[in-house]
Amino acid sequence: MECAIRANPGASDIQFMLNGTAISDPEPNGFLIVNSTLTIRELQPQHRGKYSCSARNLEGRGVSNEVMLDLRYTPICRNRDLKSTIAMAVNETQVLSCTVEAQPLDVSFYWTFNNYELSPDNYTAKGLTSELRFRAGSSQDFGLVSCWAKNEVGLQAQPCLFRITTAAPPQPLRDCQVVNKTMTSLSIECTAGESAGLSQTFFGQYFDSNYGADVRNLSLVSTPMFFIEGLSSGTEYAVRLYAMNAMGVSEGTAIPVSTLSTVNTKLVSGNQELDYDPILAVIVGALLSLFLIVLIVIIICKIKQQDEEKDKREQQLRQNTITGQLADEYGIQNTSADEIPGHKNPDVIPCDRQSFSDSKMDLFIINDIRDDLTSLSNTSIIETVLQQKPKSILVNNGYIPNGTLHRMRK
Repeated sequence: MECAIRANPGASDIQFMLNGTAISDPEPNGFLIVNSTLTIRELQPQHRGKYSCSARNLEGRGVSNEVMLDLRYTPICRNRDLKSTIAMAVNETQVLSCTVEAQPLDVSFYWTFNNYELSPDNYTAKGLTSELRFRAGSSQDFGLVSCWAKNEVGLQAQPCLFRITTAAPPQPLRDCQVVNKTMTSLSIECTAGESAGLSQTFFGQYFDSNYGADVRNLSLVSTPMFFIEGLSSGTEYAVRLYAMNAMGVSEGTAIPVSTLSTVNTKLVSGNQELDYDPILAVIVGALLSLFLIVLIVIIICKIKQQDEEKDKREQQLRQNTITGQLADEYGIQNTSADEIPGHKNPDVIPCDRQSFSDSKMDLFIINDIRDDLTSLSNTSIIETVLQQKPKSILVNNGYIPNGTLHRMRK
């Protein structure tokens, strides 16, 4: 279809309309619009109707005349699903209704059961609708019923189908799982079982597993989704769920469930649950932190103690080495203050001057001021003695004391 436009100034915003409604989504509906041209790729019954176009310029919008597109096609089912399921009991009678769309509208009907044509006495036709009174006289009268229509264009390509099944209570619910839980409520979702085409409703019961009494009912719902509230925290419950249709009630589906306790929080996704205690987590974290701090302090103290002991050992070894050198080279005498003749003052060690008068030896006498040999001054004194290289060294009380160094020369 071409939209012929005459406008001054030039027109823009061209639109095509079907039965007065703008074609806003052309491609999914089988239309192709390019500039001022509308193309219908494959004609379908829904393309039948009155077409028009419009355009707009600075002066306003203009609308064209309408063009009727009249299609001729064979009948099709108005119910696009083509197949319905009908549940019936033996000796039960139901009316099956079949409605079609067709052009031309003058249609005729006939019905078949399991590919056998039924007598016209069993059905009526009016316009585009036909009704069949079907009775299941025995267990053999279940199967597939087909409704056919035809007009002057041809026979219906796909019949309208009805699957006749034995009416029975629905199958039990399946795949039930807890999708959310709190301390006082639960949410459960299930999948409905087969119901022979009959509509279903769902209900349930629950009670405390520990006592088995005080059974409570769940209200009827149209979908197999249940919400239970008013429960006790940290309690196990037994839940039994049912499906029901016009033919009866299904067998129960049992589900053991439990609510959250006051110290737990559970995040539930599908069949997985995650438990944790926040108070316990804080306590464990604090204990671990304290343990790490104590461990670090112990390690630092150990390292410091080892360093001090190492320094003491090195100092003692250095002093022992120096003392040994003095003993070997100068013959250090190990005497006490009481053994020195004429000892009056422990700070002065008397000596025999005659023994040194002839030899002209240098003598170093170290005062008897008792102190710890580990001090730096003792080490300095000993190193000074070694540098001076005296002929003799007299050490009082068996060790080199800290004190004033006197040098005597004759």
